[in-house]
Amino acid sequence: MSVSDAWADLMSTLREKAPRTAESFLPPPSAEQVRSVEASTGLDWPGELREFFALHGGQPENNLGGDIFPRQELFGVERAHSERELMIEVWRDLADGDTEYYVGGYDALPVEHPNAGDVAVAFLPQYIPISGLDGWLYFCDVRPGPRRGCVRNYYKDGADEGEPTWESITAMLVGLRSSIESGTVVDGWEPRIVDGCVDWQPRGSDDEAPQPAPIESVVIHTGYESPQVSLSDRDPDDPGADTRAIARAVMAAAAEKYGSDRVGGAQTLIPWIPNTPGFVAGCMAIVDGAQVFHAAVVTETPGLFQVHEIPPGGTRFER
Repeated sequence: MSVSDAWADLMSTLREKAPRTAESFLPPPSAEQVRSVEASTGLDWPGELREFFALHGGQPENNLGGDIFPRQELFGVERAHSERELMIEVWRDLADGDTEYYVGGYDALPVEHPNAGDVAVAFLPQYIPISGLDGWLYFCDVRPGPRRGCVRNYYKDGADEGEPTWESITAMLVGLRSSIESGTVVDGWEPRIVDGCVDWQPRGSDDEAPQPAPIESVVIHTGYESPQVSLSDRDPDDPGADTRAIARAVMAAAAEKYGSDRVGGAQTLIPWIPNTPGFVAGCMAIVDGAQVFHAAVVTETPGLFQVHEIPPGGTRFER
């Protein structure tokens, strides 16, 4: 069975059992976009991974339509790229900043753990995220070896510890379809269908527990049309918006709401932000040691950004 066949079967099951989830996927990218992102990683992707990203555009951030992965949003190829870049940046800072523990720094980690499936207790450049949320990821391990192309779990408290969840992208799609059809467990989570959505609950939780009312997303009017900007089309000579200024603006907004003594920092979620009015940059502030997600909207005034905290139901940005 091919990746495309397995995806078609999964979509057929979703249309029948969870139509809102089936409708939650964004349009697929062009073949050129997939090749461009692959080239930007400097890696040779398995054919299954390339085929997989060509079939869909992922799900929108703060998606309310249910998830095919346990409590994680499916990534499109560009979001996979930005999440990978962010994770590499975080781990490079960590490993290069503590070479007594990480001997040789970040670049030594793939050398010490060269084969797909090897646990590095880190996020390696050869990991391509597929889905994620709140410090959890599923990723495709593209290192060489017999398990090249397997799909593994990353979580913020244990990094890449544990065996692969699926041995291939095709096996992943077949497994997810089977789980959604039969209600079988994936990594400790059981899929249920609630109001046309796939809703993952901890294994063994009370089936009769009342479901909370859905939280409606908040509409934020920015005064700008949403720009159609592709991060893969970035001009290498374009510095983009000042991410440090964005982080300062987010930190100031968080400090105003929570008090400066409770705010430990802020950052953008991707390392490059186009300097295009109306572009919405995902950000986070650290409040009482926890991540609080924000959005910063680029304006026509250099160095000035609209900052909004993301509420539980998510947001939609309109003119």
